[in-house]
Amino acid sequence: MKAQKLLLLSACALLTTSLVFAQPTFQSGQDPKPAGKKWEKIQNMSDEFNGSSLDGSKWAKSDPQWAGRVPGKFKENTIVVGGGDLKVTNYKLSSPEGSYTHACGLIRSLAKNTYGYYETRMKASRTFMSSTFWLFNKRNEGSGCDVRTTELDITETVGFNSNGASWVDTNIRSMNSNTHSRGTTCSSTPVGQQGNKAALGGQSWQDYHVYGVWWKSKTELLFYLDGQFKYQITPPADFNLPMYLRMVTETYDWNPVPPDGGMTGSADSRTTYYDWTRSWRLVDDNNPNPGNTTVNCTSLPSSLTSGTSITASVDYTTDQSRDVVIELWNSGWLGQGKTTVNAGSGTANVTINLSNAPAAGSNYLLKASIRPVGAPWQQNIDACNKSNITVTTGGSANQAPYGGTARTLPGSVEAEHFDTGGQGVAYNDTGANNIGGSFRTSEGVDITSLAAGGHTVGWTANGEWLEYTVNFNVSQDYDFFPSVSSPSSSGRLRILIDGVAQTGDLTVPNTGSYNTYQVMHVRNINVSAGTHVVRMEIVNSGFNLNSWAAWKAQFPAARTIGDLEEQISGPADMKNINVYPNPFSSGNLTIVPRSNQPGVIQIFSLQGKQIFERNIQGNSIEITRDVFNASGIYIIKVNDLRQKLIVH
Repeated sequence: MKAQKLLLLSACALLTTSLVFAQPTFQSGQDPKPAGKKWEKIQNMSDEFNGSSLDGSKWAKSDPQWAGRVPGKFKENTIVVGGGDLKVTNYKLSSPEGSYTHACGLIRSLAKNTYGYYETRMKASRTFMSSTFWLFNKRNEGSGCDVRTTELDITETVGFNSNGASWVDTNIRSMNSNTHSRGTTCSSTPVGQQGNKAALGGQSWQDYHVYGVWWKSKTELLFYLDGQFKYQITPPADFNLPMYLRMVTETYDWNPVPPDGGMTGSADSRTTYYDWTRSWRLVDDNNPNPGNTTVNCTSLPSSLTSGTSITASVDYTTDQSRDVVIELWNSGWLGQGKTTVNAGSGTANVTINLSNAPAAGSNYLLKASIRPVGAPWQQNIDACNKSNITVTTGGSANQAPYGGTARTLPGSVEAEHFDTGGQGVAYNDTGANNIGGSFRTSEGVDITSLAAGGHTVGWTANGEWLEYTVNFNVSQDYDFFPSVSSPSSSGRLRILIDGVAQTGDLTVPNTGSYNTYQVMHVRNINVSAGTHVVRMEIVNSGFNLNSWAAWKAQFPAARTIGDLEEQISGPADMKNINVYPNPFSSGNLTIVPRSNQPGVIQIFSLQGKQIFERNIQGNSIEITRDVFNASGIYIIKVNDLRQKLIVH
């Protein structure tokens, strides 16, 4: 959950209750609840997505009655929880499955409800596919005239206009709501749809927005964008049947698959992010005016010393015994501590126990709240926060490059050559012992020997990381190349530089086993010349890390067409790459790199768009004509070698 980012940016506009999530996200004066009522969270239809997997007690990742709208097929492997988000990453199927050519995702609630407030904080993908948040009933659960379908679309948007019509551009820049009544049994039940839209002030994929609806009654639906009321819709029929929540990415016939397949962008651009989803019902407020009970966040410390146990204090006033809670955040929730105080005023000292010591930085936030003893956060009486908290690593454990000298890049770095400084400073490992025990045995990182010589980092676990102090000798775009092995494709890796994420969650490929390594290719990370700390972070475990490298980007992100032509032009190196047939028009194209060195085969159009990539171990590969979207000249690259190809 990354709600704090939005809330900090909007602190002047949002109520304090928004900050503690005890109430829906409304701007000041926008909360529509009637007098004598309060919002109560529907727990089994709400999720902060702070874990490492989807909560199977609340959500399902498939629907036995819906495989997806052709050509998009729902695939469970598109769905990941990590980094405080629920993520659905679309991709093109390696081979068609009947009429399906693309993979997308569906998440549905197992619980259902009627009237209430439903909201999500979502950032759309930048693809021709949709990013959606809606409610839907099950027709077969009704009886009599209630055997019918109702659908409440809070928002549905696409991220790329493959249609070409201007109204699709409007869709991308709007909250798009709709209501549907169909599949009726009785002729007296109306069918049809009613909708409306509101401008986002930008494109749906550019930032997170909070999309919400107050399902007030069977005829009243009030829609909110970023906590502000936008419009009301009267549905075409009575909306009084319980519905289930859905978070879905799918294809639309009105925004077809573009000629290049629409999946050539980065994983981040192909991903819909759900920061959180919350559902609320109105209940009686039996204690609308509690006594003088407050916490004062100006008294919170401005700096903390990193560690797995951090103590912070906050001033309070209370009319009776209460729990005081202090939480630590950066881009997501890190941990919290609690102490019980007696009636009166004083200072509460609260210890926050963390599984990992936080890295040094100044982007942290402390949140304090006070609540009845033993109560959950939904019953907070008062809450506040203090931003720009600095975390330092203290003076005893000094981080330094392995061997005493920072490795110079461009170049490669062995995974086991992480910095010195110990647990919580140079690395984070969930176990105290070096399980492999083959190198740097006094450190907690698990290192084992390779059969071919050298070492690798293994037995990875969620949340572990390694840091490397390195010196980049040129300011430029770099391509990063982690060398990994895994018997599955569940692993996720993230790259940070100086505490700032440079990538989303990178999918570690299935290499067949822990003994077979493959080089990943991460493009265009811009780094200034000088000393930096690179962090390799394990988001999802299940892989080994042997090494990583950073080299000058093959096709820098910021370039002109002239720059590109200079990079990919030049004489064909027929001595080292054999491509046949050339020209190529049908059948299979064979590419033979005349070297037994591992590497990456890539194919680019003359406009610089990459259309193909595959890792090789010196062996030849064959590809079919459908890889090429159009006739023309293409550039085939194998590591630093290149060859021109003419396609008819």
